Amino acid sequence: MKVIVTGSLGNISKPLTQELVKKGHQVTVISSKAERHKDIEALGAKAAIGTMEDAGFLSATFKGADVVYVMESLAPDAFFDPNVDAIAAITEIGKNYKQAIEQSGVKRVVHLSSIGADKGVGLLQFHYNVENILTELPEEVFIKFVRPVGFYTYMYTFIQTIKSQGAIIGNYRGDEKEPWVSPLDIAAVIAEEIEKPFNGKEIRYIASDEVSPNEIAEILGEAIGNSDLKWLEISDEQFLNGLLESGMNPQTAQGFTEMNAARRGGRLYEDYFRHRPILGVEIDKDAASKRRGWSLLIHPDFLWNTSLAKTIKRYQYFNYSVNEALHLSEKEEAIINDIIENMEQEYRSNIDNFSQDIIVSQLELLLNYSNRFYNRQFITRKKASSDLLVKLEDLLNEYFDRQNELQSGIPTVKYIADKLNVSPNYLSDMLRTLTGQNAQQHIHNKLIEKAKEALSTTSLSVSEIAYQLGFEHPQSFNKLFKNKTSISPLKFRNSFS
Repeated sequence: MKVIVTGSLGNISKPLTQELVKKGHQVTVISSKAERHKDIEALGAKAAIGTMEDAGFLSATFKGADVVYVMESLAPDAFFDPNVDAIAAITEIGKNYKQAIEQSGVKRVVHLSSIGADKGVGLLQFHYNVENILTELPEEVFIKFVRPVGFYTYMYTFIQTIKSQGAIIGNYRGDEKEPWVSPLDIAAVIAEEIEKPFNGKEIRYIASDEVSPNEIAEILGEAIGNSDLKWLEISDEQFLNGLLESGMNPQTAQGFTEMNAARRGGRLYEDYFRHRPILGVEIDKDAASKRRGWSLLIHPDFLWNTSLAKTIKRYQYFNYSVNEALHLSEKEEAIINDIIENMEQEYRSNIDNFSQDIIVSQLELLLNYSNRFYNRQFITRKKASSDLLVKLEDLLNEYFDRQNELQSGIPTVKYIADKLNVSPNYLSDMLRTLTGQNAQQHIHNKLIEKAKEALSTTSLSVSEIAYQLGFEHPQSFNKLFKNKTSISPLKFRNSFS
């Protein structure tokens, strides 16, 4: 299916995009930031750069989609801007979505709403407004309203008062259980709902666990080594004043205060408990202690006067991008960990004349194994690599068929890599593993192919062909052509006479 995802690469939209791409859907991700273009395409999706405030852009992007996932958001600093009416701004986005859905002809929509959208209490008024706006769409437009509860990521806001006052502070009681949700669970539910049949207007709540504020304080306290961390209830007035003192927009501060006040006695969750969902993942109290890993830091001076100092630059993966990381099998991971353990053991032993040589040799062994495992990764991920080869071929054909681009000269490896959303070194190493030739050689091969085509099918002079292919000097073209074919361009042309 063709699916449109709003929300750029946020905590929900990114894992949602990854899941949909994994399932074989054609995904377009809408983002207001042009710099996200490369990151979106790296996930296997198409990027559409524009804003939720532009109904025309939304309508054009939605056109032809099987399903559209819509959500509303403002810039993080909007809640602290005294000139921003958050409720009005997000309500306007809802109107833009309605207009775009009608104009594009989309018939299936998944909308990210929220707990409390049934009442619209406090700041949740905008969720109430948008749900009602989208409900006005024609009957043939089917909509699924997903209503997640409080996000686990909201707990980051606790950090300030934990640091300043040694407590988590809120204007509601700490002994009443309330639902919380992981953004990953939200993404999983949305992906599921996109593939399930649509029927009219439907509502689904999403929650991962139900836990009281006191229990949250205990769990977080254990994780950060502060067993005395407590939940502290304060009055609405104190809570509101604290938000205002932090610089929050008065309307937004009042909205947060009213929303939290509705948590007292479970008033905010009445409809949730009437339609209580199956809970997702449970909170793992020992999660912090289960996370393990290591990092290896080597000062450059340590390698001086060693053979590795001269050869370390040959390990091209140091210049790979983060998304081109090495994925190890269990067997490979065990090999790497054994090497690290040997290095650590040597590091912690008494230093002698052999210590440096032994550690450096282990480091070189680690780098060589990493090279071997990357080579394996290029081969075992054959489909992804083959897809990249096809994209490379299409990109080179497109480049050489466009005269305006050729005015910029012969395409560089960096230009090609950027277009393919990979690093130059990763591209060359992958191509070398799969084809025996690096990226530069592939570019030269395409140049020769296009040159032969022009020499054999047109009456253009050799110089004209050279300029047409992006060469600044015909002599450079002649030299490359002869180097690759063992004959000059003119002799190649004469062979057809």
